[in-house]
Amino acid sequence: YDCDDGDDCTVDYCDCSSGCYSTPRDCDDYDLCTIDFCEDGECQYTPVECDDDNKCTIDKCESTGSCSYTDVDCDDNDACTDDGCDCEEGCTHEVTVCEDESECTTNLCDSEYGCYFVTITCDDDNACTDDSCDDEIGCIYTDIDCDDGNVCTNEE
Repeated sequence: YDCDDGDDCTVDYCDCSSGCYSTPRDCDDYDLCTIDFCEDGECQYTPVECDDDNKCTIDKCESTGSCSYTDVDCDDNDACTDDGCDCEEGCTHEVTVCEDESECTTNLCDSEYGCYFVTITCDDDNACTDDSCDDEIGCIYTDIDCDDGNVCTNEE
């Protein structure tokens, strides 16, 4: 007997007592993370789609065939950035604003330690001024009386 059913994805048999029969080609690769099928006589193995369209997760098909979504680690190990994640863009690293609201400091950032503030020097090298700093204004140079009462000396 000619038992060919014309389907390349079946295995055709002839049994003398019962005649022809066909069984589907076994394409099972025993991997639950693939969709197994036969096409044109060839076994095909299409990966299970686990993409959640979220760039803040690592998408994975587990050995059980279920999908898992693990948060992406966006830490760039830079204390001068605020790290986050945008589901469409992925990791973000915004520059940290180091501001202590004082005009008497220089605002700086160290990538290992973060924000720090260095006190500015308000010394104008003039002995006839009292030098100070106001957090809202900054350096202040207040004149002081340098008259020593001696007419033979210059007041400056």
